[in-house]
Amino acid sequence: MTKNTAPVRHVVLTVNGVEGACAAAAVLMAHPGARIQITSPRHLPKAMELIAAESFAGTVHVCGVGISLPANDLNMGVSALARHAKLVWYGGAGHPELHAQAKALSKHVALHLSDAATDTEAITRQLRVKDMARVLLLTELAEEAARERVPRSELHRFCHDLVRAANRRFFFFGDDRLNEQAIRYLAGLESKTGELDEMVEQYRRSTDALYPLGASRAMKELRRQIGRLGPVPEPVLVFGPTGSGKEVMAKALHVTSGRPGSFVAVNCAVLGGNPALVEDRLFGHVKGGYTGAAGNAKGAFQEAHEGTLFLDEIGELPPEVQSQLLRVLEEKVVRPVGTMKTDAVDVRIVAATHRDLSRMVSQGTFREDLYYRLNVLAIRIPPLCERPDDMRSIAAHIGQELESRGYTLKLNQADWDALRAYEWPGNVRQFLNILKRAAYLQKPVCEIIEEERTSQQTTEQGGLTELLSLYCPGSLDEVSPAQDVYRSYLRHVLGLFGGNITRTAEALRIAPNTLRKNV
Repeated sequence: MTKNTAPVRHVVLTVNGVEGACAAAAVLMAHPGARIQITSPRHLPKAMELIAAESFAGTVHVCGVGISLPANDLNMGVSALARHAKLVWYGGAGHPELHAQAKALSKHVALHLSDAATDTEAITRQLRVKDMARVLLLTELAEEAARERVPRSELHRFCHDLVRAANRRFFFFGDDRLNEQAIRYLAGLESKTGELDEMVEQYRRSTDALYPLGASRAMKELRRQIGRLGPVPEPVLVFGPTGSGKEVMAKALHVTSGRPGSFVAVNCAVLGGNPALVEDRLFGHVKGGYTGAAGNAKGAFQEAHEGTLFLDEIGELPPEVQSQLLRVLEEKVVRPVGTMKTDAVDVRIVAATHRDLSRMVSQGTFREDLYYRLNVLAIRIPPLCERPDDMRSIAAHIGQELESRGYTLKLNQADWDALRAYEWPGNVRQFLNILKRAAYLQKPVCEIIEEERTSQQTTEQGGLTELLSLYCPGSLDEVSPAQDVYRSYLRHVLGLFGGNITRTAEALRIAPNTLRKNV
């Protein structure tokens, strides 16, 4: 895209979505040097104030915005900007609220309202755009989006997906460069490029991806960080407490990487401390590689070839497998169980843990060389209690999802007070579960939280009471066999180590097989 060094005389304020992009493209056809600025009805006054702060003295074109915000807020933004710039606001028949407020707005704004079906049609009429083929394309695209119709051709589908892909990148990663490219392409000012094709293909491959949600400054910065680190081929180590969304982050890194291969997730904690099981899952095996291996099987590395391998709870890997993983990262080949032959793999590693790996390195339970090989790039996910402002945007997202399935999520002030007062030991995962439970059972969220708190306290007290009775019986009737006490103690310690047999056995100074027999 060639940069225009001429002074900017026009700014286009538009909204996300295909309709907003088509309206902005229509303005660009008349004013090719215009600057595009994406906003929303809620943030329109702030956007106007920021332009006013620049002392911009040209023309600001507002399109795709049908108001839906307090009149006082709007008046402040409009009056601030009107002191420096000329405001032009376009609206079709789809914005009755804008038509209703026309008289009040006309004091500061040049309104161009019409009975056109879309803003795009209203703009092309007003600005008398001459490229009729392009006008027809934009008008049809805007109508399809407004009426939620299936695109009528492959070109229409490409344009729709291009705008959605660019919008998503802007929203989740703060990158508006591709948004501008997409709108300029719609206006016929930029040719189709491999970058645009790739952006659309990434969007189509990952339309169901769940992105890190939240409107807090911390989450916005986290999404920008993901946007920057995604294309970098180096390993990423994701730190965060249980339930904070480490796998969601890993998927977002994969989507932004542009890698054509698959995203494959392996939970190292589930595999436990069994080296043979871990090796088989990660590196695969050949027929006859071990008893019961009836055929060849790919491991996670082969499955993720040219893609991303997510190793969750990597701190649980047995020491033997840690050394093999380091070799794979250095040599980029894997050796399946049962053969001396190797397979070349091109895999981007994203690893995650809620443990302090640097402390594990100092304790000798995690390889120092593997730690530094994985910790090239690092991302920390803050717990939900550190970003309570994110609750509203997460709740809005899950509310839409529930509504599409026929369930209603209602939150009043008492619910929000309860949400903010709760500690959220389970982080975002627990937060989502509570909201879903409230919607499914049609109960107030504050009641669900109280039930959760009571259940948690009962479980903790019950567990402590049971252990106290077992270890320190208060009567002859409460005395238990020594084997039961021993087994209970082993299970309790195993729970402290998250089910890791190897680390638990090391702490207890017993053989792993002894632990397995007694739990």
